Amino acid sequence: MDDSSSGRSSSSSNASTGNAIRLNPAAVPTEKGFGLEAIYYNTAEWSIVQGLGQAGAALSPANSEETFFGPPSIEYNSDYLQRHIDESKYESQKYTLATAFKLYKNKRSGLSKFDLNLGVMGKYNKYTQRITPGGGLSGSWGPVQFGYSYYADETQLSPDSSTRPAPSRYNVQTYNIGLFLASVILSYSNLQMKLEDGTLNSTESIWMASLFYRRFIFSIANRTEDSIREWYNPQTKALEIKQIKNDNFAGLQFKATRNLMIGGYYNYYLLREGSLSVTLFF
Repeated sequence: MDDSSSGRSSSSSNASTGNAIRLNPAAVPTEKGFGLEAIYYNTAEWSIVQGLGQAGAALSPANSEETFFGPPSIEYNSDYLQRHIDESKYESQKYTLATAFKLYKNKRSGLSKFDLNLGVMGKYNKYTQRITPGGGLSGSWGPVQFGYSYYADETQLSPDSSTRPAPSRYNVQTYNIGLFLASVILSYSNLQMKLEDGTLNSTESIWMASLFYRRFIFSIANRTEDSIREWYNPQTKALEIKQIKNDNFAGLQFKATRNLMIGGYYNYYLLREGSLSVTLFF
């Protein structure tokens, strides 16, 4: 099972194609076809992609914040604490529209194979009614996969309040590198988030390994977050001061038919929860 048949982007260090696209628009598949991905935990979050051959486009109303592979959320400590006590995922404020273009692809194999994609995206915040831009590159050289992106973003605290504070605006930079060895992918990704006012900077480092076996994809990952925000202790149900936070992830996906993949994830929303995924591609 290759990447295109499984519906995953070849340059993505991410268990979810939709999440990869929201972080790096160059991860949008350009191969001809249509795909729909939904991840369910209490409610479903979906993403759609359309590949045209030389270009591709994607739309998603889901968020990357407070997912295992995305940046941390910006929210009041009281909301963050209550959300974890209730085991509720962080609600999205945004729609992401992304498109990718195939810059170069040779027809060679092995170590001489090379391809490069360029992507651009816009994130629309339904509360601030603003669009923030972003762009990225992704590609592969032989068995090595790589990607880089940079985008602007913002979050509106107290969106239902009559007196809203100014939006929290920040920039996110990501890069990833991976090694594809037949049926095994080993990858590392790094994400840095910086608020424009300097009140919160964070770095997330993620190591991931995926094994392709027949119709199955097994994935495990470790995430290290370096930030000043507090950490939720599930034993005491309280927030604690902790600079370095570690989380683990596990996923199992099964190609049920030629066009359908189903899966299950542990800790995708950083709640130590279980979630389900369905991917259709034609």
